[in-house]
Amino acid sequence: MSSKRLVSLVYKNEVKFILSNALKVLAIQVLFNIATSNIFLQDFYGVNYFPTSQGDFIDVNQDILIIQPSSVQLNLQTAFINCSDARYIRSDLDSQIDILSIGYIVNEKGMRNTLIRFDNLTSLNNKKIVRAYVGLSGTPHSATLCLDPKEILVYRIDQKYGKITKWIEMPIYNPVPITSIIVEDTLGKIFYLDITLLVNDWINGTYANYGILLKPKDLVGIESRKDFHNSQKPPYLKVIYLTI
Repeated sequence: MSSKRLVSLVYKNEVKFILSNALKVLAIQVLFNIATSNIFLQDFYGVNYFPTSQGDFIDVNQDILIIQPSSVQLNLQTAFINCSDARYIRSDLDSQIDILSIGYIVNEKGMRNTLIRFDNLTSLNNKKIVRAYVGLSGTPHSATLCLDPKEILVYRIDQKYGKITKWIEMPIYNPVPITSIIVEDTLGKIFYLDITLLVNDWINGTYANYGILLKPKDLVGIESRKDFHNSQKPPYLKVIYLTI
């Protein structure tokens, strides 16, 4: 496989993660301490994927895969968690409109970043998380929205913040993006940001849960604004987890 995606692998009662271009029999054996090399993969829809003679899995486009043969039946549950805070801040003015805005507006000479937080994750304690996505609902068109494809980067926030409205109040965040998404037309569409590893890190205490920051990959001076609903259709966290 040429592309690199995060894949969730499920074996018995374990969930582990691997990059799609590393899907090989030997890598899976080592990851789960499986003695036999006589294994294959199965997606949630029951489609089977068998390795090549070199032990590679090719043409696998699913994000959740079960290692077979397995002694248990896969049972996935889905939980939805509402955001506890969502807001955007802009470099030229204080934030005012009830939307979540990301990107630069040339005629206003202003950059916009969005912050989203999910404070109450206690319901996920002791859950074996398979995938976790942030869901965003796109807004209708406006005169200042960019309809060209633009990449939005997602960062882990590393500092607690309150009811901020000013650009200078933006919290500290890790400079390495955890994921990204290409957004074209937002009208009537729902976009999912895969933050599976970050949610696991929040739950196991690797990082404090201060939320995520969304900002454009394009720099200042390039039209890139994308808008999403806030209170009308607020962001949510969709978590798929394993039950035995």
